[in-house]
Amino acid sequence: MLSAEQPADIELPEGMDVIWVGSVFTHFDYERMQILFDKLFGALGRGGLLIATFRGPNLYEITKNNPAQAKTYASLLQQFEQVGIAYQPYPNAAGQVGMSDWGLSLASIDRIVALGKRHDSARLVGYSEAGWANVHDVAAWTKR
Repeated sequence: MLSAEQPADIELPEGMDVIWVGSVFTHFDYERMQILFDKLFGALGRGGLLIATFRGPNLYEITKNNPAQAKTYASLLQQFEQVGIAYQPYPNAAGQVGMSDWGLSLASIDRIVALGKRHDSARLVGYSEAGWANVHDVAAWTKR
């Protein structure tokens, strides 16, 4: 099965038991996170599990405390501080095939949990801050 450049165009079979998404939400703005979450969660069968990684407060602190990164991603840091969600395109990504709408995101725990709260059948069953590679937050939802 091939993926698609835009989350809304992804076609998945129904009734999946487990979906693992590592380091994808970390490159999307919140609108595309919601679209991808909806697409993936919709493909789960009853009792299915969606596990995904996000850049959360831990990476905010790492970025903020690294002078070079703090300068490059000043807008990202400021957005995160203000509203708990942030996205910044990769520098010099414009014009590169398939990269123009990819960047780095930061999402607060509240914003990550809110992805599932939009679905009556979603139940958050796990959350680990910096739980993947000691860097990305990991969240898991099951479909009731």
